[in-house]
Amino acid sequence: MVESQQATTRLAECIELLDRWMGQNGLKLNAEKTQLLWLGLQHQLAKLTVSQLPLVTTTLSSMVDIVSTANDLGVILDGQLTMATQISSVCRAGFFQIRQLQSIRRSLTTEATRALVQAFISCRLNYCNSILAGVADVYLQRLQSVQNAAARLISGAHRHDITPVLVSLHWLPVCQRIIYKTAVLVWKCRHDHDAASRYLADLCVPAHSVRGRQQLRSTTSGTLLVPRTQTSTSQCSFTDEHVKVCQLNSEHQI
Repeated sequence: MVESQQATTRLAECIELLDRWMGQNGLKLNAEKTQLLWLGLQHQLAKLTVSQLPLVTTTLSSMVDIVSTANDLGVILDGQLTMATQISSVCRAGFFQIRQLQSIRRSLTTEATRALVQAFISCRLNYCNSILAGVADVYLQRLQSVQNAAARLISGAHRHDITPVLVSLHWLPVCQRIIYKTAVLVWKCRHDHDAASRYLADLCVPAHSVRGRQQLRSTTSGTLLVPRTQTSTSQCSFTDEHVKVCQLNSEHQI
């Protein structure tokens, strides 16, 4: 209890400093739209007793409620970063659009249907999908079911092996799309620093640049430094996932 209160106090002080910095740079921290979300494992979150955070800005003082989920740029984050709520939202919207298109499918050509599916469904599956790296397969299968239904809507295929349909549409499965997006980020971090975010590029540390590892065989294969993780949440981070992708594609020099 004492630790959670101390963490709340430190967080409030950080927000106050952030508000001061934003004011000096012509920006404003909107306290009415500010949300606070605790991140951690289930047993860690169960120990928290703080339900509100005192938020003091240059314009007003208010109490911010602790939320179980928070919306950040259209992505719904939960306290354990399982992304279950975000995936449920994408699946719900995807199946709704599929039902809407099914009602007019007979009036559309195959190309028109494919264009509509790309605009209303595929774009939802692809949006910020790199944050789903490391998410449990049981959740990713739900997204795959949306893609399969969309492929059947275009091709008119019945419930059978969907792989040939995806191949004919040149669609990567959901899991491979996530790997591809992560691989692109890693490639930009290593080879195109102008297109990559600096904070991501700093996480991609080549193994040969670490003292004492220059003589290892891994240094010649272009692998990156493997971080040490202690929780399942940290194993879903970009620092951990980019190593897996780099090792998976080391033969392609990515």
